[in-house]
Amino acid sequence: MSNITVTPNKREEVNKTSPVNAVEERKNRPLVQQITKYYSDFMNNSTIHGFKYLVDKEKSFIEKIWWICILTLSIYTCAVLIKSTWRKWEENPVFIALRQKSVSLWDIPFPAVTVCHGYLHSKKSIATFLPIESENTSDPCKAFSDYQTKFPSFKEPNASEILEKTAFSMDDIFSECFVADFGFDLTINCSEMFSPIFTDAGLCFSFNMLNRNDIFENFTYLPSTHLEHPKVVNWSIDDNYSQTDEHVYPQRVVTTTNYMWFSLKSSFKELGCDGKDGFKIILHHPAEIPTLARRPIYIEEPGSYDIGTKLDMTFTSNELKFYSPERRKCLYSYERRLYFFKIYTMDLCRMECLANYTLHFCHCVPFYMPHNITTNICGRNESICVGVARTYWLKYESGFLNKDLDIKPCDCLPSCTTVTYSADVVQTLHTEEIKDIIVSIRFREWEFMALERQELFGDVNFWASCGGLLGLFTGFSVISLAEMVYYLTLRWLIVLGKKVLYRLKKDQEEDVDIGPLFKWKEDRAERPAWSEISDDSLSFKALWAQWDSLCVENVFLKRARRILKSGRDSLGQSSRRYRELVKEMYDREGRYNNTTLWANVRKIGIDTFYCSDWSDTEAQVFRSELHLPCAIFKIQTGNLVWLYNLRRRKGPKLSPQGQGPYTIVTRINDILYRTRQGPKTKLKIVYLGRLMKYSSDTVDVSDRDKQN
Repeated sequence: MSNITVTPNKREEVNKTSPVNAVEERKNRPLVQQITKYYSDFMNNSTIHGFKYLVDKEKSFIEKIWWICILTLSIYTCAVLIKSTWRKWEENPVFIALRQKSVSLWDIPFPAVTVCHGYLHSKKSIATFLPIESENTSDPCKAFSDYQTKFPSFKEPNASEILEKTAFSMDDIFSECFVADFGFDLTINCSEMFSPIFTDAGLCFSFNMLNRNDIFENFTYLPSTHLEHPKVVNWSIDDNYSQTDEHVYPQRVVTTTNYMWFSLKSSFKELGCDGKDGFKIILHHPAEIPTLARRPIYIEEPGSYDIGTKLDMTFTSNELKFYSPERRKCLYSYERRLYFFKIYTMDLCRMECLANYTLHFCHCVPFYMPHNITTNICGRNESICVGVARTYWLKYESGFLNKDLDIKPCDCLPSCTTVTYSADVVQTLHTEEIKDIIVSIRFREWEFMALERQELFGDVNFWASCGGLLGLFTGFSVISLAEMVYYLTLRWLIVLGKKVLYRLKKDQEEDVDIGPLFKWKEDRAERPAWSEISDDSLSFKALWAQWDSLCVENVFLKRARRILKSGRDSLGQSSRRYRELVKEMYDREGRYNNTTLWANVRKIGIDTFYCSDWSDTEAQVFRSELHLPCAIFKIQTGNLVWLYNLRRRKGPKLSPQGQGPYTIVTRINDILYRTRQGPKTKLKIVYLGRLMKYSSDTVDVSDRDKQN
């Protein structure tokens, strides 16, 4: 290879400005020193307060110890306060406050009213159901008690039939019913208003409750006549009335003048068993089952009674819908599925849980608890077990009883929308002329104030508090976090990328073909003459042939803006057609050796002759086949050319059908051209040594010499 000189000042300038040399300098440092430098760079540029003092070389050891103590104390205090904030956010994110908007009567349902007789059984009904022997005719209650003790448990539907046949019927309780502005006539049949239902007070009759199919699952056993109320229309337990349509169910009222009224028969003294004289009236939510635990209203004496209803309501803001029930501390009706019920309320959940506990403890359930048709119904002998089971269940749910059970804890959370009805009873008239009990039920007020679960400490508040504490004690912010991510990820990638560029640069400098050409490209603008590179390798000559497509950019030698990795890149590794050309030239060892041999012969010819001095036929053939520079002629896009076949030793034997003419389509580089024989033929890439000027006559070897 010819000696190549490089200007020292220019090379020195390149080395100084090259980022690759900086990488090389960094690479030679020990690993610990590199990490220390990287750490110092982060500490000096970080926006976190105090970090730069720890790596400041001008600070003394005592000053650095001082700043370490200050930073440690600040970070510890900040961590303690953030932990306290997190505990507050996690455990108490909700608080109950007074709702800003009051609730009108039109927005909530009228309470469900359940009326129960004071006695569980009727003597008259017992006498009809159970024939009494002569010695017990004076005490039907004892006779029925003896009958019950014979059976420790009952099966459905026998248990329900016995209770219905021995209880007070609707005709035994009601004498008249009246409703104002509920969508009914003023005076109606009580059987159209009330529907039977079993409760812990016996057989009762309810008004404005949901239909059985809206409360219970299909497999939950109920007598066929129970809870035959209308189905739900334009109402839900969570959102109440969503439309302004007047046709809704459960019933609602507009003003306090809308009320219901009914008359109860009072000639009941000493006519029943298992109870006392009077009636029990329970006001409850239409979606819940009435129980005596709701503090029913007891009315014993005849007279006129006015029951004024009040409301205790708790709603939940929409912001809490995305909270988990545990954090929200309430459940929507669709968030938890009960076994016997289609909807969820806290009371229904506790009732189902008590039924499961009683069944587990006593192997039967009372008649008023939810059950299916195969469940045993507890008789009179099991009443003690039922009471004990209830006591144990209350202790178990309250945490006072730590006993391993096969059933899971109930964990009944309150409903997110709760409406509780309370009542004030006023006896308006009491005279001897009134023989019955007259009851009217209405709302006391037009509007009611309600409570609402609201977000005490939301996500935004939590992050704002944490950000404020971090900023107060350390100066930490989102930008600081971005800096940490940058130094841990992107900065490392950049350093690694520079190392890769350094290796590529080193490979170029050490490559036997690219290294010299790189220096040529830096020092001169024109391509070197053929005589200067005639002794170089084929790869170097291929790069030399592509001189115009090579450039020096960012201290790298590139071809078409792609970094060259070795001299073989010049042979066309990025193109399938180039690879085919390489395979055609060097696919066989003999072919490669032959090419090398002819190259040596050609060198001898160049040293001995000048191209212009050759005139004989042998010299022309030698020049055509072996000496590429002498075969070069001016070719432009659109010219017609013959395609010369180098593998033929007897001459080209060109013919229009086989080897031409071809049209030059594009010039790829100095020695490669893209040609096409016809408008519909495929493009073909050929090198310059195979091209001859076009002639309409058949061309032989001598013709080719003349053309050249």
